[in-house]
Amino acid sequence: MRSGLRVRAQLRALVLIAVVLDVPLLARLVRLVTRAPVVEALDLDGVPVEVHRPPGNASCPAWVFITGAHPLRRREPVVARLAQGLARAGYLVAVPDIPGLGAGTISSRTAEATEAVVRVVCDRPDVHSGRVALIGASTGAGLALLAAGSPDLAKRISVVAAVAPFADLRKLVCLTTTGCYHEDTGFTRHEVTDLHRQVVARSLVAALPPGPDRDRLIAEIARIDDELLNPLDELPRRMAGLAGEAGAVVALLGNRQPERYEELFEQLPKTVRDVVEQLSPLRCRDGIRAPVELVVPPSDVYFPLAEALALANSLPNVQLTVTRTLDHTRPSASITRLRDFAAFGGFVVRGLAAAGQRRGEQESGRAFAVTGEGETPVRAEIPSTARSFLLRERLGELTLEAPVIALRRHEPARSRRFEGPYGRLYNRVIQSPGLRRAAFSIWGSADPLYDLDAFVADAVTDARAMSTAPVLVDLPSG
Repeated sequence: MRSGLRVRAQLRALVLIAVVLDVPLLARLVRLVTRAPVVEALDLDGVPVEVHRPPGNASCPAWVFITGAHPLRRREPVVARLAQGLARAGYLVAVPDIPGLGAGTISSRTAEATEAVVRVVCDRPDVHSGRVALIGASTGAGLALLAAGSPDLAKRISVVAAVAPFADLRKLVCLTTTGCYHEDTGFTRHEVTDLHRQVVARSLVAALPPGPDRDRLIAEIARIDDELLNPLDELPRRMAGLAGEAGAVVALLGNRQPERYEELFEQLPKTVRDVVEQLSPLRCRDGIRAPVELVVPPSDVYFPLAEALALANSLPNVQLTVTRTLDHTRPSASITRLRDFAAFGGFVVRGLAAAGQRRGEQESGRAFAVTGEGETPVRAEIPSTARSFLLRERLGELTLEAPVIALRRHEPARSRRFEGPYGRLYNRVIQSPGLRRAAFSIWGSADPLYDLDAFVADAVTDARAMSTAPVLVDLPSG
């Protein structure tokens, strides 16, 4: 990333984070020194959209923000602050009310409306270079990835920033109905929320072919919701004996045995199975050309970490950040989690920088970053040039642990571990040589730290003399 572009992105990130988190004094200062956005209410392809943009007629980089399955959608306060923050930072922001998200019914129409809005925003004369960046939260993150993989949109997307996305809807239906998520090692228990149950029940029933049974099920789900009851328990009880395609959906919703899930799923009507496949971001992984920034918490009540890992392992140009700064999709700042917040700041900076880049300027590759303590390790691919140094039986055991960053592509050594204004504070103060050595001296001598620094410097010098693309493999020994 060019230094000028990085600095602009860092300043814009400061503006955005101050407004989104409503940081005392800083948010007020930002509002004083930046121009208030112009807000338009539009109808784009039948979808209500609110557009926030900087004053004036100049074109600017653009974002389309896809919200999660929340009743308030763009009227939620944090969504409004995000749109205002991006506009004050110099971006045009379109926030649509995508059909189905407010009601918790995800359908083909939901994905089609998302793509339609993105196309219209790309064609606006005030959008720089006819390309847009996509940001999505939760279900909206999955929809953003689907839109980025659409063949006619792939080249018009500058970056996708996906906050707590899902990857495989088929697995999430299993999680919701059985309380178990299928991983490589088998089924693991996972919390199931009321929102899980509502969205899965409504969405599967809505995917049925039109007919009287479908209408009956939709009406019954509405009554169950009004009574504040569990649709996965009540619908099978109230619709006992229902046969045919609708009966297959009810049987799946009533199943609590993970071992029977695949059998029951295959009995669903093809239209329902096709919708589940169509709405799974993993389906379009080969079509996404834009860089993808993923950010997730280490433990999420809605989507297991394995969903983000599946995306990180399959997308061609992706960076995954795992940080305790997020509570599902909501960020928060804490003095006790500076490293996590620094990593989140890096996610913001990279996304803003990519949104402002011209076509062909984005870096390519795959990166994984994990921050914080006590998190689930992230398994990553080992560069082929490093494999010859590793015992074959040890390759499967390698994981990325905080705060290591491993890149699939080879690039020059980085001068900073974290990016953004908060990351720079961490790097220059907390990780400064003087402070590190002072901390070591509390327990005794700092000589081992001097020896380690010298060893690493010598290793890098020797490696560069032997190869234009050296790989330094650090294997902790205890």
